[in-house]
Amino acid sequence: MYYGFYAGELELPKMIIKCFPEELEGREPWDPNLYLAAVEFIRDVTNRHDIAIHIAWVAQRNKDQIPSIGLDVGECSLIVGLFPLEREAYMNRITQENVDMLAEFFGTKPSWWEIAEFTTL
Repeated sequence: MYYGFYAGELELPKMIIKCFPEELEGREPWDPNLYLAAVEFIRDVTNRHDIAIHIAWVAQRNKDQIPSIGLDVGECSLIVGLFPLEREAYMNRITQENVDMLAEFFGTKPSWWEIAEFTTL
């Protein structure tokens, strides 16, 4: 399980475009470079280089918390993983201030996700 933000359905590129509207004006959200730029931006503003994109299963609790998820329960989606459900990671987790800032960027609150596959992004 990872605590993180829903990043499927172009949420991550849309977030970075929203944060930098003038610089990214005219960029299409499906540009793969925007995914990398968004992750690097998140890492920089939170000073947390352990934040990564992972692939997670969509659970009913995720859909209940984030009604805009268009995927069905059991389908996979990208997430921005903040920290795993492990004692050491929890003790060294991201600050609430940074979580609140990211929630404002994404327009949703973070949730717990069951990881289907880890990535190196």
